[in-house]
Amino acid sequence: MRQAVRRLAVLCSALFAVMAMTPAQAHAVESRPVPVTASDKYALRSVGAGNLYVSVEVSKTGSGEAMLRARTSAASLADLGSWEKFTLHTDDKGVTTTLRSEANGNYVTTERGYTGSYQNLLRARGTTSGDGEKLTLEKQTDGTYALKAATNDGYRYVTAEVQDPGADAGLLRARGTSVGSWQKFHLVYLAEENASDLGGRPSPASPAPAADFRVMSWNVCANHNSACGNHRVEGADLGAQITGRMGTDAEARTYRAVFLQEMCESHAKPVETALEAKTGTG
Repeated sequence: MRQAVRRLAVLCSALFAVMAMTPAQAHAVESRPVPVTASDKYALRSVGAGNLYVSVEVSKTGSGEAMLRARTSAASLADLGSWEKFTLHTDDKGVTTTLRSEANGNYVTTERGYTGSYQNLLRARGTTSGDGEKLTLEKQTDGTYALKAATNDGYRYVTAEVQDPGADAGLLRARGTSVGSWQKFHLVYLAEENASDLGGRPSPASPAPAADFRVMSWNVCANHNSACGNHRVEGADLGAQITGRMGTDAEARTYRAVFLQEMCESHAKPVETALEAKTGTG
C-alpha cells in the first residue's frame, strides 16, 4: 500500500503526464516542429557533408576524444553502429534536447572553453546534462534540422566543417550565425529499422472497466506563500489535518486515491506516515 500511496498522492504542485505511444505514433514525431521523445534513438546525417552520418570518435585521444564528425556512409540503417547512434531526450517542455552517445554513454557537450579551430567543438563527454549539453532543434522548410548551441558569445548553429583536412574533416562545431547546407542535418529515426532502438515508452494500457471509487483532493496550501492558511506548517500537523478530513478510520479505508496540491517535499514522509496509520495499510 505504501507504494500505492506514493503513486497516488500528489505531493507537489507540479503535474507530470506520461504519454504512451505505439512505435508508429513515435515515428510520427518526425512531422512535428521538434521531436518529443524520452529515449528514442536517432542518427544525424549531415547535408553539407554529402549525407554522411555523424559519428562519435571514441578511439581518438586528446582534446578531440569522442568528438562528433560527419564521416560515416551507410547503405541502410542496419549498417550503423553505436558510434552513429544517439539517444534523444526532450527537455524544457520540448524547447531543448540532449543527445546521449550510444558509443560511450556520455552526453554531447559544446566545448566553450576551447580556442582556435576546436572552439565550440561538439564532444560526447558530459556525464550530466546542463547548459553545455542542451541543444535547440530548429526544423527547416525542407524537413531538415539545424542545431543551435549556447556559446560564450551567444547562440551558434552547429556546423559540419567539411573543409577541414584529414581526421578533422566534417567535425561538428557550434559557430554558424545562419543556416546553410553545412548547418543542416537529417534527424533519422532508428526504431523503424530496429525495435530495440525504441525508447522506454510503455505500450498503451487497455481501458479499465468502469467502477466507482472514493477520491479525496485538497489544495492544502502548505508552501512558502504567507497568504496560505497552512503557511510553514510542520509535516506532522499537516498529516493530522489531512487524515482528519477523511472521517473515521473505517471511512478512511474506503479512499482509493488522495490528491494533494501545494506541499513541500519535507512534508512527504510525515504525511505518508499519517495516511498509513489512518488507513491501516502500512
